[in-house]
Amino acid sequence: MFVHTFIIIVSKLKIKKFLNFNDAVNTEISLETPKDSKNIADITISMSPTKEVEDGTLDYNWYDIYIPDEEVSELILLADSTS
Repeated sequence: MFVHTFIIIVSKLKIKKFLNFNDAVNTEISLETPKDSKNIADITISMSPTKEVEDGTLDYNWYDIYIPDEEVSELILLADSTS
């Protein structure tokens, strides 16, 4: 199955109340949907803190999250506006 992925990088300051990762410099949110689907219910959302490492940054501890449909739509608009 082909998947369309949106990646959104969020500042730690904007999302720190949701994270308990002291070494995170930001957070990545991944929205994945089957390529031909326009249905928000088909979207899988994952989040990972990002930390600095010797040669750049590393996303670690990916986990699935639930976000209400209205907020998913806002994230998609944000991803589209930054691409």
